[in-house]
Amino acid sequence: MRDYYPPIVGKPIFDRRSYRTGIGFDIHKVSDNKSAGSLMLLGLEWEGYAPLIGHSDGDAAAHALADALLSASGLGDIGSVIGVDTLEAKNISGEQVLRTVCSLLADEKITVVNAAVIVMCEAPNINSRRAEAQKILSDILDAPVSVSASSYNKIGDIGNGRAIAAQASALIHFNPPAFGGRPFKR
Repeated sequence: MRDYYPPIVGKPIFDRRSYRTGIGFDIHKVSDNKSAGSLMLLGLEWEGYAPLIGHSDGDAAAHALADALLSASGLGDIGSVIGVDTLEAKNISGEQVLRTVCSLLADEKITVVNAAVIVMCEAPNINSRRAEAQKILSDILDAPVSVSASSYNKIGDIGNGRAIAAQASALIHFNPPAFGGRPFKR
């Protein structure tokens, strides 16, 4: 692969080695017990909805977004960075997961360019709080984050309200201090 050269200028408009994309996915079961707390999703608390079951707060959207960022950067996944079933990760919020990942990216001189997350669920109605979710997530990542949603039309656990899933993509940029900086740990 070559760097992209516009037809007239003859100089690369970007160095393909300094940009990376990543994807992330997460799914959690919905608790049968509404009194167990509130649903945490997209960094927001959704009162009146049963929480997602998980070692953390179960925020599937935040987790998918974190994994997309880690995938793009080549720095692992939530399990390797935050831990799974550890005391440190017990009840950790999706917001804290994202802040931890963003701190790790900053340490590696990586900037988030943008991200997108789609939530797959029957409830809650994501559209009712889309702008609020986009603002919170964009503030955490210090980059634009778009939020969308889709239902599963009563198909399977997601379609029958027994689970919520999210998929995310992220574009990052490596900012090495000088030419020759390494984009991935080896």
